[in-house]
Amino acid sequence: MIVWHNGALVEGDRPVVTAADRGLRYAQGVFDTLLLQDGAALDAAAHLARLARHAAVLSIPLPFTADAWRGAIADLTRANGAGAGRWALTTLVTGGPGPRGLAPPPEPAPTAIISITPAPEPRPLRAIVATSTRRNARSPLARVKATAGYADAMLVLAEARAAGADEAILLNTEGRLACCTIGNLVAEIGGALVTPPLEDGAIDGITRGGLIAQGRLAERGLTEADVRSAQALYLCNSLRGLSPLSLVPGA
Repeated sequence: MIVWHNGALVEGDRPVVTAADRGLRYAQGVFDTLLLQDGAALDAAAHLARLARHAAVLSIPLPFTADAWRGAIADLTRANGAGAGRWALTTLVTGGPGPRGLAPPPEPAPTAIISITPAPEPRPLRAIVATSTRRNARSPLARVKATAGYADAMLVLAEARAAGADEAILLNTEGRLACCTIGNLVAEIGGALVTPPLEDGAIDGITRGGLIAQGRLAERGLTEADVRSAQALYLCNSLRGLSPLSLVPGA
């Protein structure tokens, strides 16, 4: 597999990050994943705008223009023969190399890596409501696709797998539902589709935002009791759209 690294196409197994990279040392990094369908990057403008917003939270300037990013996607698609079918395209941007210490260097040189992998067809998922950890809704990272923010997701996914489930729903520290590990939570309650608000720790998903803009989805604070009595549950993200979600009995 070929990846794009700071303007060049390189073999995916070639080392491209140094030991001094702040993404490795301090998890100063953000990423975005979109669906590449038959060579078209779906909702590309919205994904790039969100990546820029999230990078700014961690003081990372994007090291490419919109045109350069789109050109990189086109080059990467051709290099990997990804012009047909479903592919997941991930853009990762870190703070780049820097000296020891939490403060970013005065002139940052971010690292950017874009990769493509096959995207499986969506399928129904079984989930638990996680108990091993909770999402800190008051942290800015709760609303950012930051590499640091996914440690909690990895912990609760391990909890889900141990319970025979595919996915986990996270509660926040105040006892309200926030999101799933890989996307937004959507519940059908009273015939309407609702999703936790951003202030409860939900990520600002692109598909979520599109459904809200279309009037098909509304924000509402949700409790564990709400999802256990909901008419239907869904996981919502850019690769899966709205995928049916069911709770593992007794979990």
